[in-house]
Amino acid sequence: MRVTTGMITAQYSRNLNRSLSKLNYLNNRATTLRKFNRASEDPVAAAKAYSLRRSFTDNDDYVKNLEDTENMMLTAESSMMGLNSIAQEVSSGDMLQAVNGTMSKEDREIIATKLIKMQDAMLSTMNTKYGDRYLFGGSTMTKPPFTVAADGSLLYKGVDVTTGLHQGTPGVGGSASVGGALIDFGAANESKFNDYSISIVNGTTPNAIDTAAKTITINVSTVPTKQDLQTVLQGLTGSTDVTVKGDLTQTVGIGTAQVSGGENKITAGTSVDLKELMNEKMYVDIGLGLDYNANGLNEQSVFDSSLPGINFLGCGVDKNGKPQNMYVLLGQIATELEKPTLDTGATDSLIKGFNNQKQVLLTQITQFGSKTNFLKYADTRLDDTSLNLNKKILDNEFVEPAEAIMDFKMQEFAYMSALQMGTKIIQPTFLDFMR
Repeated sequence: MRVTTGMITAQYSRNLNRSLSKLNYLNNRATTLRKFNRASEDPVAAAKAYSLRRSFTDNDDYVKNLEDTENMMLTAESSMMGLNSIAQEVSSGDMLQAVNGTMSKEDREIIATKLIKMQDAMLSTMNTKYGDRYLFGGSTMTKPPFTVAADGSLLYKGVDVTTGLHQGTPGVGGSASVGGALIDFGAANESKFNDYSISIVNGTTPNAIDTAAKTITINVSTVPTKQDLQTVLQGLTGSTDVTVKGDLTQTVGIGTAQVSGGENKITAGTSVDLKELMNEKMYVDIGLGLDYNANGLNEQSVFDSSLPGINFLGCGVDKNGKPQNMYVLLGQIATELEKPTLDTGATDSLIKGFNNQKQVLLTQITQFGSKTNFLKYADTRLDDTSLNLNKKILDNEFVEPAEAIMDFKMQEFAYMSALQMGTKIIQPTFLDFMR
């Protein structure tokens, strides 16, 4: 086979370009320290990188949830210790221990006044907020959990903590803000439209409501103004209680929103199971392997961050019909002390009930401590997981600087050698002889 100068030159040029291309690749690798920049360069490593980064992002979300829960628990713990301090002070020699049958009415009234102030301190403590959330409202954190009714009875989320009877609440309509319009679905509809998705769209889609899918779709061309939107909504829902707030002559834009905030009316005197309120749950995903079983959510795969306040103050009555709430007991003790004649039997019984509930409070604080300890262990585990995932990501996607620089210098040496070899391989031309 005849080998020509052109063939040698072409082959040399191709090899030199390959060497230059590899030099460029290694230069980029030494600069970025990345093993690959496109998935096509290493599909297996790219797939692994996606999986690792997804796991790292999930773990980061767990860490954020955990940190928020830990901070919330620390605030709650501080409030609980404050509540315990109040209970200890009430039981001190200056208050309940000083009560006896020989005290004057004036002395009893002084203690009664102190007890009422301690009631206020308890109420304030149990309505502690963390950010915009009330800590001791169980599964409801948007409203103060404890309030005092007009007759002086203590209410937890509207329920009398002694009798378990609800004071009653009016219905509240849901609302949604979409396309620049605030829609009120009316108190008469209560929670009927909660979780409905309402969309105002372009195109030829007809106005419709799907009760099964919980969607309301409105074509923007049919609702040039808010007045038109209100008319269409009243027609679709069959309720004239649905209204659009603000200036009804304003135009409507496109958008999507979810209806929320509706609450059903509760009739005054409705009996509520206090145990259900005590056992309310509010779950947080902190990386325990969120899982569902035949009964729904697997409670072992999530963390329960709810803190129903009546678990700490107490609720209901004992077998003798005496209240088991610290706030209520203090009020009744104060009432007994303010009477012209002290009923020592009744007072002693109430004081004994308060001391018993104080022990229940200590038990609840101890159980709460186990929750905070669990969070500390979980925090350590998530930190370790984060470090391990980060190491795997670095090993999979990045190269050691020394290795990258060494590879680059070796390829640079090979390229420079190839350039020098080229002057010897390629034959001189006629012009070279003419010099």
